[in-house]
Amino acid sequence: MINIEAIPSADLFASLEDDREAASPYLSIFIDEAQQSIDELIEALLALEAGGGREDVKQLFIAAHRIKGSAASIGLNRIAKLAHLMEDLLQNLVDRGHTPTPEITDALLACTDGLRQYVNALGHGRPEEDHFDVLAQQLLNARSVCGLVPSSPAAESQPKSIPPSSEERRGEDAPSEVDHTESEAGNKDERSGISEDLRKRIADMIPEQEHDNVLVGQILFEPHFALAGLKTQLIASKLSNLGNIRYFDPPLADIDTLEEIRVVHFGVVTDKTPEAVRRLLQVAGVQQITIESLERRRAADRRAEDRGTTQGRAGSPESGAKPAETMRVDIERLDELMNLAGQLAMGKARVAQVGARLKKALSEKSLAQVRDGVGDLFETMRLLDRVSDGIQQGVMNMRMLPIGPLFSRFHRVIRDLTRANGKDIHLAISGENTELDKRMIDELGDPMIHLIRNAADHGIESPDDRVAAGKPRQGTISLSAFHRGSSIIIRVSDDGRGLNADRIREKAVEKGLLSADDAERKTPQQIYQLIWLPGLSTAEKVTEVSGRGVGMDIVRSKINELSGAVEVESEPGQGTTFTIKLPLTLAILPCLMVEIDGEVFAVPLESVIEVVHVGRRDISTVQGHPMASLRNRVVSILRLGRVFNWRHGHKQIDTDESDSTTMVIIGEENQQLGLAVNEVLGEEDVVIKSIADNYRNVSGIAGASILGDGRVSLILDPPTLIEMSYRPHIAMAGTLETIP
Repeated sequence: MINIEAIPSADLFASLEDDREAASPYLSIFIDEAQQSIDELIEALLALEAGGGREDVKQLFIAAHRIKGSAASIGLNRIAKLAHLMEDLLQNLVDRGHTPTPEITDALLACTDGLRQYVNALGHGRPEEDHFDVLAQQLLNARSVCGLVPSSPAAESQPKSIPPSSEERRGEDAPSEVDHTESEAGNKDERSGISEDLRKRIADMIPEQEHDNVLVGQILFEPHFALAGLKTQLIASKLSNLGNIRYFDPPLADIDTLEEIRVVHFGVVTDKTPEAVRRLLQVAGVQQITIESLERRRAADRRAEDRGTTQGRAGSPESGAKPAETMRVDIERLDELMNLAGQLAMGKARVAQVGARLKKALSEKSLAQVRDGVGDLFETMRLLDRVSDGIQQGVMNMRMLPIGPLFSRFHRVIRDLTRANGKDIHLAISGENTELDKRMIDELGDPMIHLIRNAADHGIESPDDRVAAGKPRQGTISLSAFHRGSSIIIRVSDDGRGLNADRIREKAVEKGLLSADDAERKTPQQIYQLIWLPGLSTAEKVTEVSGRGVGMDIVRSKINELSGAVEVESEPGQGTTFTIKLPLTLAILPCLMVEIDGEVFAVPLESVIEVVHVGRRDISTVQGHPMASLRNRVVSILRLGRVFNWRHGHKQIDTDESDSTTMVIIGEENQQLGLAVNEVLGEEDVVIKSIADNYRNVSGIAGASILGDGRVSLILDPPTLIEMSYRPHIAMAGTLETIP
């Protein structure tokens, strides 16, 4: 172990640097594994705090050790060091039979936050300052507060269980440009450790005129280093970028068959100095590096001449590139895709055969053969249609992940909030095995945190208030997920005080978001919808958690970006429920295709309630805006031409002159809108493409898709269209605003 009491925390990280070049080929894999391990760390810590047992302690060690090992193996030395300090503290606790105290748990959770922030920054290609020294100091302070001291200082001062970093090794041998240490190769040179036989062997392989630019090297790995094969390949890759490798032992072709690699020898033609090459080859697991020029007598002069120019060119590559994202896929799902790919190849061959028969039949003018060929062609098309649907479903399934890991993160949020506000809150989770598109899971984190934090801060009462109201002392926030048709439903509910309609109404009028007359006419359920407006907050005081009037509008905007919808229901004194409705995937969206004013639009099926034909007598006009009477309810008619300015000559829908109007009713039970259309074309699965990348974001448009005939179809965003038509400053019966 590391005797961390004997070392100032700042010094533990002052000389440590990450080898980003070495890490870059494996960074995406590391990020994926590290995020999972950090989640496991947090889950185990919270379980221990709640009275967990040995399995949770074991999980802590496994997660911390996995982070340490994977980080050290690819040169992320700072993460490895912090994870190692966490592992040491946990080992110290176990050795003494202790469980983590609140102070130690706080320090360890702070470290997980720091690790997650750093890993996320790596994932976005924007590494930032990590403050690991501060986190290490928190670990030291927590250890001291709890009276933990090293059980065996002598043992803890032994060499580190992770290899020293390149900077630590550089400090040990800084006075010399070449290591003068012992080598395991036979017939050693007393000064350099490079075998005379090795130098002679390399010299015989390279023309004499190139000897001045040849560097001979020997790399010694730590004993029984499991990743020596991987590091050997990495070293060869680095050397190939520096010059022409003329000798490399062991041969790269044999690396995978070797049980252990202890020493690597090489000869490379390069204009770099030995010190520059040595620095570049310092990776985790390397115990010793010895490099010198083949012609040692001239090496010192050449190094003096080149030092000013070559070292500058040996700098690290740019670190701003964003690593590729990865995800783990069940091998059975890949097998299914392979099977479908085989069927696709068979279908392709069959189409070619049918085409050849049809061509022959046409040339022979045989009507019977043409008729048979057309029948075979349609049968083949049906086969390809089934295969296409299977591939589409298979690709969607590959993107699906259980939502459980996202839900589990909120245990930590609840834990921190209850410690801050003195409340007693239990988080109940169900449906954690429900699968959702990975991209959606990534995007749901922020809006879900807003909902959880608001439920804990605004919804759940203090223990004394709950007892006075006849409720259990402990409040409950419930997270659930389940499938409904082709959608996934996520619910966040609490058994707290519920929303105060009078307070919301008062605040909306006070801030000018609603007139007093309009406010009085609205039902409590309509008043609840005002919480989505920016700037509206009913909190009596601003806290670190909420009360600034921001957040709920962001939640709705984010859900809308995911082609979803969010609703709120509340019962005073009983609690509040937020319901999020999302499509299963962002890649492919089932839509109802409609024609409006000569253009084809896609309406997400999840937002379609019904398609109706409305006669002229059932349409009335209120303040210039058409309204339709449908089965004892009134629905506002949306004419898309009034929302978007058409710049073409198509005749627009006129609901005032037509005998009947076809309407697609969109929305939810409490908010509906009738979209006037010329024609309903049918259902179709569309592939969503962003229009913001090539144009800009347009309110009311969720994206675009390419139709079978090559035309572009815009995908409507029903929640935003409804919001635009129901905005308080427009009024329900007023003129819809236009987008320039």
